[in-house]
Amino acid sequence: RQLANLISYHKHGDKHENKTMQIEMKNLSQKRYDFPMIKISNLKIEGPYNVQLNPLSFKEEQRLNSDTEIREKFRYLHAFNGMKFNVIYTYLFRDFQKDKMKYEDAYRNAMIMFFMSPKFLILNSEPKTLEQKVRYLSYAAHKSAPSHEFHKSYTDLKKRKDALGLGKWLIDHDRFPRFVQAFTYQWLKLGIIEQNQPDTGKYRNYYKDNLADAQRLEAEFYLMNMFRENRPVRELVDSDYSFWNQALENFYTGSYQGQESDDLENFVKRSSKNQQRGGILTMGSFLTATGNGVDPLPLRRASWISDNLLDSPLPSPPDVDVVDFENERSGKTLRERLAVHAENPACHSCHKRLDSLAILMDKFDSIGGYNNHYNPEVVKVNGENINDIEGLKKYLGEYDQPMARAFTRKLISFMMGRDVGVKDEAVLDAILKATEADGYRVGDLYSQIVKYYLF
Repeated sequence: RQLANLISYHKHGDKHENKTMQIEMKNLSQKRYDFPMIKISNLKIEGPYNVQLNPLSFKEEQRLNSDTEIREKFRYLHAFNGMKFNVIYTYLFRDFQKDKMKYEDAYRNAMIMFFMSPKFLILNSEPKTLEQKVRYLSYAAHKSAPSHEFHKSYTDLKKRKDALGLGKWLIDHDRFPRFVQAFTYQWLKLGIIEQNQPDTGKYRNYYKDNLADAQRLEAEFYLMNMFRENRPVRELVDSDYSFWNQALENFYTGSYQGQESDDLENFVKRSSKNQQRGGILTMGSFLTATGNGVDPLPLRRASWISDNLLDSPLPSPPDVDVVDFENERSGKTLRERLAVHAENPACHSCHKRLDSLAILMDKFDSIGGYNNHYNPEVVKVNGENINDIEGLKKYLGEYDQPMARAFTRKLISFMMGRDVGVKDEAVLDAILKATEADGYRVGDLYSQIVKYYLF
């Protein structure tokens, strides 16, 4: 019945109770709905209940011996997460104890039920109360629970109708790195690295110099600088600086020291002009995420550029046999192999957009070093001759409007937790219009999203 009511509400909105009543009146004793019902039989719920802990998980002197102390613990837990206090968990704790559950097991189970509750797990996408709005904003903008300071700053800036001031305050806050870390991981698809770890035999220095963490931190520091220094969006691909520790600088310059390095603290903003490593496209984290652990995947790199920088996502690839393309390596350049593959009519339209980008991005191996087999070739991108990665960066930097649109689209999706659809296009137009004069600066794009979606 609860499921039926939820579906009814989804279909009829606030009038769903009246609709149900009309159906009941019509059918008298039978309660029917104007949609298919679900019949569930032999229901058995298996959840995180009766969790057994090590007896040493609670020290005797740390035990809470009164309902008041338990209630205060849950009151704090609610307040910390920006939620109204609900005493039900105090009662649940007491009921667990009545079932002869040990103290620590009862307490842990009550906490598990709090963290598994819809009120904790689900954010209201259309918040109505001030508490709901603050909580939604905090998780959208910082990916963390709201603090008292957060609540106060939001209400103060809301009264002054200063949405852009709120955006700047959010970027300058010490919790903003949580946002940048999570966004970088999703935007650059760094999770793929865990699925395709670089080959230990082929890339020994990757592990010896702890490059995985160093490359990830480089991207995070770079994006953090973009937001906090409010840099123009074109610097996502073209700049003369980056953030390296010594191991990462050794890797990019080829001056290996031959010793293990775990120095992940001394990152410094350095000139990358000589190594041509400024921007996302030449960062090790991006290049490693677009490899398979053994070989680079230049078409994957090209596809990411098309989607995330040119605002031109590709359609789903057709079901085409690519065995010949993957196997025919000896004696053939990437361009020759791509040309043969693109002869298939089902593949031609996408390869027409991707092949030139892929040939340029094949300069780098599967962990971001230089490919030994790479030979510079002149390719045409929209009729323009480009012969190296620096030329590609300059070319992409001239298309800052689609780059800003694509980047803003990814930010909105990440902050709001949903895909960006047709209804967002008008807002995207307004955001780009407001930031165009200053070169679509990254901090301004973020603040405009706060203004239109979270203020």
